[in-house]
Amino acid sequence: MIPDYWVGPLTAVAIFLAGQIILFFAFLWRQSLMVRSIQESMTNSAKSFEKFCESNQSALQVIHDRINADRKRLDRHADRLDEHGRQISHINGVLGVHNRRQEQTIG
Repeated sequence: MIPDYWVGPLTAVAIFLAGQIILFFAFLWRQSLMVRSIQESMTNSAKSFEKFCESNQSALQVIHDRINADRKRLDRHADRLDEHGRQISHINGVLGVHNRRQEQTIG
């Protein structure tokens, strides 16, 4: 059996150790709450980032569509300019022939 003079100190040590164990589990519980909070925060951040990316993706698609429409319109203008250039070349050729005929008739 334990001598009487050891009962007080052993009881104090037992109470101290029980308190330390309770504090340790309270610390673990608090840490788990913090981890859960951080996980929720990261999940919310990821969701908001996904929404941000989706909205930017649609905006980028609109810009891409506008650029393609502008490119097609510029291609049509270039085709018209090419046609006008061919017409001007033809007119210059006709005028050149006409001028040579006039020079021959005058000269």
